[in-house]
Amino acid sequence: MKKILCKKVLVISVGTVIAFGNLTWSVSQVSKLAKQREIESFEQETVKSSELEMAE
Repeated sequence: MKKILCKKVLVISVGTVIAFGNLTWSVSQVSKLAKQREIESFEQETVKSSELEMAE
């Protein structure tokens, strides 16, 4: 009985670790994407403002 319980705890803890790892990985991916988007939108705005200056 105790062996089964230990195995269940082990499986649950391993599952938790894997799930947590996946979560942290996806969060880091999302933050990378967000930074990339910020940089892209900043670049686009810079281009737009320089185009406006040229138009004037």
